Amino acid sequence: MIRSARRADPEAAIGFPPGASPRPHLELVNNGLYVKREHFIPFSGEARAGEKRRVLHLLPYTYFDPDYYYLGSCKDHDGRQQFLRQSGVPFDTFAHLKNRQTFETEFSFFPPLPDYTHIIVDMSLGLKELSFLRRRWPRAKLIVRSHNPEIMHRIDYLIALRRFGGKEERRIAGRKFLAYCAREIGVARIADAILHIETANTGIYWRALGFFGRVLVAPYFLSDPYLNSIPANVRRRNQVLCLSSSHPGPLIFDMLANFHAAVLGLKDRLPDFEFLATADAPKALAGRIAPRVRHLGFVDDIMRLQAESFAVIVPSDLGRGFKTKILDAVICGAWVIVPPGLMRRMPEALKPYCAVMSMRKPGAGLEQAIGELKARKWPGGDPNATLRTEAYRSLDQAILR
Repeated sequence: MIRSARRADPEAAIGFPPGASPRPHLELVNNGLYVKREHFIPFSGEARAGEKRRVLHLLPYTYFDPDYYYLGSCKDHDGRQQFLRQSGVPFDTFAHLKNRQTFETEFSFFPPLPDYTHIIVDMSLGLKELSFLRRRWPRAKLIVRSHNPEIMHRIDYLIALRRFGGKEERRIAGRKFLAYCAREIGVARIADAILHIETANTGIYWRALGFFGRVLVAPYFLSDPYLNSIPANVRRRNQVLCLSSSHPGPLIFDMLANFHAAVLGLKDRLPDFEFLATADAPKALAGRIAPRVRHLGFVDDIMRLQAESFAVIVPSDLGRGFKTKILDAVICGAWVIVPPGLMRRMPEALKPYCAVMSMRKPGAGLEQAIGELKARKWPGGDPNATLRTEAYRSLDQAILR
């Protein structure tokens, strides 16, 4: 977990004064919108001569909250913002407070909006909201960012919940699972193009849902503000780091439990290594804690911590999409240890920086993976640039062609 210098009051407006935002290129321009807990940022740059396109980029309100700055989805959102700024196409940004107000109510607060040619939906929306966008801008190309193959992700969530949830939690999650299925089918019915984050089985998933538009692979990459926060010349230590989340749940609990099980299985082997985990040890892990794992609580500089680590470990196959912490660790110069299933789904550009850890005997698997990485030479290349090029190519096809 990451500690922000300014923690948000959930009942207060989420806007912050100019200069306080970790995203200075997205300063708010209308104080009246703070009270309504909404963000609408009109285009203020310089469009290319003769440019007739106009893009609306829809984001969740968490993108503007400094407490979520290192949340994987927020880092991913910033990639689209960076592309749009560099493209020369005028775009407006609207951040929606999910589950509080409908789009119809929120858009009624604004003056007449442009006749958008493209709308990028960078959040999970239901059929009702997507239908509203289609009615309001019938000629716009509707481009949906798929952060996960959501149905498969929710199945993984239910599997983890069997291990770390009660009966009532499982009942509620089962009901929500049906709602997520309906959302994905709604996207398949209405979207013109899908920007899918996974590189494996992308077309098969969406075709099975009845989608016959363009499925474009747009992998996660670190945008420039995050790249610029990575420290240089950091002393590497013999430590293996497991990164929790600002919002831990069953999927994170599964990963942390597997990490503790692996370190327990080591016993007193690898005495020169230290094993760290961000956040506090969750109550769900009671009775499964390895004494050698040191929980760090909130961390102020997550990039520095990764840059100091020999390896970052992601010891769970559960959860779909792109594990953003894997690329972050590699760009910080740390190796990554993953189970076999996660390795199979990983982009090819990242595989040279990873080692597979057997989950059958996790202690022996962890020891073997560390030994393998210690014998390796750091690969050359820039996987972030490779993934950014692929993502830009898909965005170019979706918007500029």
